[in-house]
Amino acid sequence: MIEIDYDKALSLVKAEIDKEGVDHVYVQPYDDGCHNVILVDDEYVGSCLIGRCLVVAGLNAEALFIRAAQKDVSDTALSFEDELHLTDKAETFLSLVQSKQDIGWPWLDALEHALNEMTEEGPRYKENESFRY
Repeated sequence: MIEIDYDKALSLVKAEIDKEGVDHVYVQPYDDGCHNVILVDDEYVGSCLIGRCLVVAGLNAEALFIRAAQKDVSDTALSFEDELHLTDKAETFLSLVQSKQDIGWPWLDALEHALNEMTEEGPRYKENESFRY
């Protein structure tokens, strides 16, 4: 079972931003929106920030491609409920990052937005509630 809490989610996001650079903007590979994983030269690879994080955390890229290529964080977690556990706080954080990435924000800006929302005073986060769109 892959366990991702808030601290791990934050670490995964920061590591992917470090790889791409702070100004990196996700370019959707197809006209139909964000894809967690894509096929490149016969290899399944993480595509969007969240997809990359999940693959680095240990989720099988091919399975992610087949079962949740275009799902949001909440639906992806449900698709892998026997293999992946996201704490509510991690799910909320990753959803916030994804929401800004998907509308063209640079990854660092998406991260900063999520961090601002995740403060105790933030309007979207409560300790025992999962944020859903």
